[in-house]
Amino acid sequence: MDAPESTRTPTPSRWHIPTLLVIALLVHGWIIANTEVAARDSIGFIRYAMQFDQPPPDPADPNRQLTRLEIIRRAEHPPGYPLMVWLMSIPVRAIAGGPTPENMVLATQLVSALAGILLILPMYRLVQRMFDSTAAFRAVAIFQCLPVPAEITSDGLSDGLYLLAVVSALAFAAGSFREQSSAPLLGAGICTGLAYLVRPEGVLLMAAIGGMLIAAVFLRQITWKLWIRRMVLLGIGAASIALPYIALIGKLTNKATGSVLVRTLQGEDARPTWHMDTPTSFRDTITKQPIAAWWTQGFDNSEGRILWAVQVLIGETSKSAHYVPFALGVIGIVVLLPRWRRDPVMLMPLILGGLNAALLIFMGSRIGYISERHTLWLATLMVIFAAGYLPTFAQWLTRWPTSPRSFTAMGYAQTLTILILISGIPGWIKPLHANRKAHHIAGHWLAANTDPHSERIFDPFCWADYYAGRVFQEGWIRLDDSTPLYVIVEPKNLTPHSRLPALDQAKDMIRSGKPVFHWPENVPLEQSRVAIYRVVPVQRPGTASR
Repeated sequence: MDAPESTRTPTPSRWHIPTLLVIALLVHGWIIANTEVAARDSIGFIRYAMQFDQPPPDPADPNRQLTRLEIIRRAEHPPGYPLMVWLMSIPVRAIAGGPTPENMVLATQLVSALAGILLILPMYRLVQRMFDSTAAFRAVAIFQCLPVPAEITSDGLSDGLYLLAVVSALAFAAGSFREQSSAPLLGAGICTGLAYLVRPEGVLLMAAIGGMLIAAVFLRQITWKLWIRRMVLLGIGAASIALPYIALIGKLTNKATGSVLVRTLQGEDARPTWHMDTPTSFRDTITKQPIAAWWTQGFDNSEGRILWAVQVLIGETSKSAHYVPFALGVIGIVVLLPRWRRDPVMLMPLILGGLNAALLIFMGSRIGYISERHTLWLATLMVIFAAGYLPTFAQWLTRWPTSPRSFTAMGYAQTLTILILISGIPGWIKPLHANRKAHHIAGHWLAANTDPHSERIFDPFCWADYYAGRVFQEGWIRLDDSTPLYVIVEPKNLTPHSRLPALDQAKDMIRSGKPVFHWPENVPLEQSRVAIYRVVPVQRPGTASR
């Protein structure tokens, strides 16, 4: 049986990890300190996390509070990220003074940033086992400084925590192969289960790691007997974490996209998620609107939808990987083909990338949208192969006719790395979601000028409602449809999904309302970024009170 190419993991330079930690702390610390609002999806995670602390009344029996297990069973999202937000919020609230909107946003960001910083360790080890310590340092440094990954892993989103679990699982699996030991596969399985508890597509790790082991069998690097032993360890680790949640909810996932996938596999058609019928509840109206690229050319054009999904996936991934690393990564995958065809460790992340891309294309063509945050692993993959290919590319540059003779391949590689790092600074140095400042201000106006016990808020965008503190009162204050309603709109239609049903509802509502606030206040109402209308009363069929 042939031995793997390398059974020894090189020792990292002593300054690599400390330097990477300093870079990560500076980038994530800066972004958190310069955040205007968190991503809108963070509001749903905060709502979920706060229910762990103060379970809401049972809608069927208001005199009884839901248990935490019931909250998890009913929730659309897996509990991994909201649970970590709740745990992080405990010290944040103790230090900063209670569950304010700003404090809970900080808790979501700290969880993501901590995951983004801890990502340094498994990502370094993974790339080190694929290439070498220098490539590992370059890959991690570049990834930490790319604008989109830096923002996503500093925002109130689950993607940073998910990526930490994914890369940790791959690093354990790579270590098992390089060190010729089965024990790390148990760790890979546990991390796979943890990834699933954050995002259901974590189950793809089983296929990626299993594919690596099958490739090793066909390359005569391990036996089928050893493959079975390692797959059993992987499965035990994953099942120990994932099965309790699956048993609790009675299926693989509660997420709407998962239901779309199941219905599609059963031969049913799926409509884009943003194209909803009248929502069944007020909360559904304001929480199920994705910020992403979406298909709008009709539901029956299946070929067009697939082509659109492929184009958007490439575009979003190239943007997430900041273009130059994306191009270098694609070239690197092609140029390094002879190497990864005989090295299962290098093949493993490519299998996961292929599965992830196929899932995104399939789901994008079925439900009509793809977001750049969904491409985070693909961007990571491009950065890894860009770092691995960079020495070869630098060597090619030295042979260029106009290349200075004094410039070595190492000099080119270092210069390119520094230029990529510098190019990312303008992206992540700007305030996070600064274009949503108007909604933040509107929320504070609502908090100061409305009464949650007698007045409702209809906010299709969610931010003003959140910063008014209404999320913390849901389930505890019940109002009927005769109470005054404050409706938030963007007069200039700045939000790119103006065709969504909730926004159309808001526009219909304000026809019978009176404007009471707009921002900026020194411009005419029609020129403002956000306006608030007071409507009394309004009847909205199919909606519930808040």
